[in-house]
Amino acid sequence: MNIDRNKTWEGLFVSLLKILSTKYGFSYLLPISIGPDDKNSTWNVIHINQPQLGLDNRDYYLNS
Repeated sequence: MNIDRNKTWEGLFVSLLKILSTKYGFSYLLPISIGPDDKNSTWNVIHINQPQLGLDNRDYYLNS
C-alpha cells in the first residue's frame, strides 16, 4: 500500500477499508455500497446494510 504522508486519517481509513473489502472480502462494521436508485435509475444512492455480528452456523463450530 502506497501511503502519502499528506493524506488525512480519514483518507487512509477509507483506503484501508477499500483494500480489506476488495482484496480480502472483509466486511467492515456497516456494509456500504453504491447503486442505482429504485425510483430513478439515472441517480446513484448509497446503500447502508445492517452488520452481521452474529455467530457462524452451528456446523462450523461442531465439525472442526
